[in-house]
Amino acid sequence: GPNRVLIRHWPEGLCVANTGVPFSTGGVKALMVGNYSPKKLARTKQIGNRGLGFRSVLSWTQAPFIISGNLHLVFSSSLAKTTLSGLVAQSEQVQVTVEEWQRGGHEAPIPILACPAVTDGKSKTGQLDACEAFRRMWPRALTLREQYNTVIALPFTEPGADNQVLEQVESLNQELMLFLQYLEELVIETEDYKKTW
Repeated sequence: GPNRVLIRHWPEGLCVANTGVPFSTGGVKALMVGNYSPKKLARTKQIGNRGLGFRSVLSWTQAPFIISGNLHLVFSSSLAKTTLSGLVAQSEQVQVTVEEWQRGGHEAPIPILACPAVTDGKSKTGQLDACEAFRRMWPRALTLREQYNTVIALPFTEPGADNQVLEQVESLNQELMLFLQYLEELVIETEDYKKTW
């Protein structure tokens, strides 16, 4: 079918959906470990090839998630901290490193994107269910997944994220299509308008 992308903004979050190839194991690794991507060899035909752009969303959300094919992948600071606690229990060296960081007044040294959780999409998502924005965005993303192969959702958890993202979404225009030569349709939708190119 045609290569389509939807960028949909709600006050609680943003979804970016596409009809491209669903995430592979290598694609997930690219999110977890920077500069690792199976797209490197095909970068002239695909957008993104290092997993670096996705990291920028952490300024808007601490709970991004991806629904791609049959994969339901969630990230959060609470998941990362739980993973780190398990590593501390297993390794004295990790425990020493974490204690050094904490003495210096820093958060635990583990990136959110390094510790995804896979869910079946139906069961409760644990601590994330306490996040109102996550609870609202999860069913919206599942609905979009019925029409698109991949949905990346960013429930807004950081102050000012809604306005920052809305401003950027509203600034997108048809000239963007010049840089997306393999894309046949781009839909940008907010509560107030819908544009299709």
